[in-house]
Amino acid sequence: MKIKGRIATILLTVVIQTVYVLYYFIKTGAVDPIGWVGYPILGAVAYLTGLQHDKAVYYAEKDPLTNLYNRRAMLKKIEKRRKNSSFPYFVLMIDCDNFKQVNDSLGHAAGDRMLKRTANKITQALETKDLAGRWGGDEFIIFGEASGYGECRNKAEEYIHNLSKPSSSRDLPVFSIGSAIGEPGDSFEKTVISADRVMYEKKNERKK
Repeated sequence: MKIKGRIATILLTVVIQTVYVLYYFIKTGAVDPIGWVGYPILGAVAYLTGLQHDKAVYYAEKDPLTNLYNRRAMLKKIEKRRKNSSFPYFVLMIDCDNFKQVNDSLGHAAGDRMLKRTANKITQALETKDLAGRWGGDEFIIFGEASGYGECRNKAEEYIHNLSKPSSSRDLPVFSIGSAIGEPGDSFEKTVISADRVMYEKKNERKK
């Protein structure tokens, strides 16, 4: 969670309170004790106010269940990243194969646990500069850039390898993962559609 809101409200409070203290001193030639006492009190109020702002910003971007970026935030961040970029990028679309079965047979609580475990596994595999989010339902997305097409492909394959490793956890599903690579200037929407198509092809192959 970012702390911009808390920093801004505390700084603003300090500035206003300092102006008051200086004004009182210039006018009366004395220091107002209440002015000094006001610093910690108003500082605490400012911190709590800023904290509420930071929380609002944080949860506006995050999916409340998985704590990953939601779809809107992902699109916004990717658009910002791609706007002035000259690097190719890769997209991974990740689907939880047996989510519906678990959700229907064991209940929504079990389905929620599966989504949380999936998000945790993705977060653990995620490299620092890459982005991950919940795309919707039981689908997740990973976005990243690299210096060249070959590096993009290698990074995508490494993610697929790491996420496809078997797990002993009953709450972790089998994944169908599709990948696609886009060049600078390519439509991100079309790249997502390509990755999505590959994902569903793998999902259908597994059902045969």
